[in-house]
Amino acid sequence: MNGRHAAAPAEIANPSFGIIVSNGMGTPLFFLQTRAQLGLWERAPASGRVVCRLDEVPLVPGEYLLTLGCLSGERQLDLLEHVASFTVEPRDFFGSGYLPHQLNGPVLIRADWRITANEPLAEALR
Repeated sequence: MNGRHAAAPAEIANPSFGIIVSNGMGTPLFFLQTRAQLGLWERAPASGRVVCRLDEVPLVPGEYLLTLGCLSGERQLDLLEHVASFTVEPRDFFGSGYLPHQLNGPVLIRADWRITANEPLAEALR
């Protein structure tokens, strides 16, 4: 999704920017926020662009909604609920040729799986 240029009347003191990703029914799935991930910024320019990039979007195929917000300290400056949407197309996320059904949950998590023969518990825990 391409960002848009935004402008405020003046610099924003102690800004934080957030994105809520929700399923097609509007139920929040996860939240991204500059303050939570980067700490508090001292200020943001009156005019500019905030960019958030994800290495991957680990969601099952379907429609998703974005809510965008901006705060100055604890004061909400803007909240754009369900302002944009995107579609996740079916793909081989795990590289196994198998795509889990969306009824099993909306998020796909990569994991390291192992199976071992019977061995003493102490060895299995190494």
